[in-house]
Amino acid sequence: MKKVAAFLVDGANFDGTNDYMLRGAALTGAADSYTGAFFTNFKLGGITTFRYLWFADASTSQCLFNNANKIRITLYDITAAKALIYTSTSTYTDTASWHSLKVSWNTNAGAGAKTISVFIDDVQDTGSVSDVDTAFQVGWTGTNFGIGAALDGSSKQNADLAQFWLTHSGSVDMTNSATRALFTSTAIKPVNLGADGSTPTGTAPIIYFHLDDGEAAANFATNRGSGGNFTITGTLTTSATSPSD
Repeated sequence: MKKVAAFLVDGANFDGTNDYMLRGAALTGAADSYTGAFFTNFKLGGITTFRYLWFADASTSQCLFNNANKIRITLYDITAAKALIYTSTSTYTDTASWHSLKVSWNTNAGAGAKTISVFIDDVQDTGSVSDVDTAFQVGWTGTNFGIGAALDGSSKQNADLAQFWLTHSGSVDMTNSATRALFTSTAIKPVNLGADGSTPTGTAPIIYFHLDDGEAAANFATNRGSGGNFTITGTLTTSATSPSD
């Protein structure tokens, strides 16, 4: 796999009061799976309680900043009967700086053997993990998916996002430094992930949002991945700063 050069991107501002995005339908081509990964650049705004980064109604799997300002990721099977729950050790309240978040998981094992790996700015936060005894596939075949809030619009995220990338299948191991280097430069700046987000792995992810330098903020809802476009509630604006700065 080849390392790609840094390039300029803009961020989209989610204001914490009105703005979020919904698929409004099933993700095209979604299938339940044992492995997955996601990556984004983020810059936090004001700190409030329970701010959803993404929310999948197939099983209510989700990633959020909780009321202790820790990252919490919950992965459920399609019936919400089985789960893997990760909570970061570190707290995140920095409202001035851009950060990269890289996550991968594998739920095809018993309790204590399932894996979820979380890296902030390429530094691993091992956190705490609880999970069920048996292997399970994470559910992705629900009828909606949200970015920046729960599906009912509650717990809106007050943050800037850039280059949101999520795959629900395939082997992406963020513990591998060579894999992480496909998503950011050595200075942890954005790199070109390809028109459809396929550059890191050779296959388009199911979700890939990004804004080229100077592109209209509303285009952030255009899913360059395979899962279909999203609809914006509120009005996204271009971030005052960029992770490329």
